Amino acid sequence: MEVAEVLTKLKFLVSHDRFKLAARQGTMKVPVSRMLAKTIIEQLSSEDFVKHSASSLWL
Repeated sequence: MEVAEVLTKLKFLVSHDRFKLAARQGTMKVPVSRMLAKTIIEQLSSEDFVKHSASSLWL
């Protein structure tokens, strides 16, 4: 699936209140509010996504 397609689907789900935030599992994690998450998602663009190699994720 292309980034633009995923972003479009995500924005659609958020705009129709079909997007749910999962509870954070770490003890020191502070969740963002639902409204903040929706605002951030609405402002995302394809340029916000950066590909990383699998090896760079484990540094």
